[in-house]
Amino acid sequence: MGHWPFRLACVAVLCSLAVSAGPAEPRQYLTYPLLRGQHAAYLVSRLSHFRDRPAVTSNDFIMSGVVATLDDGSIQSLAAWLESLAP
Repeated sequence: MGHWPFRLACVAVLCSLAVSAGPAEPRQYLTYPLLRGQHAAYLVSRLSHFRDRPAVTSNDFIMSGVVATLDDGSIQSLAAWLESLAP
């Protein structure tokens, strides 16, 4: 878990978590996905999809850049950590 790509993904995820903190957040950030508390299997599926499939939408392009260097173990670790956080 100390690998650079894992930390890079955590930075991106923490940004998403920070702007999805709860009811006091600014209105413009309400469209960001709330990742904490999601089921790990769902997160593994989505992150693997972004890593392994060609980017089509703007979200695909953004997320494929975030997860491009993550291996399966890093994706599973990241998903398990996000699942462990309170929604």
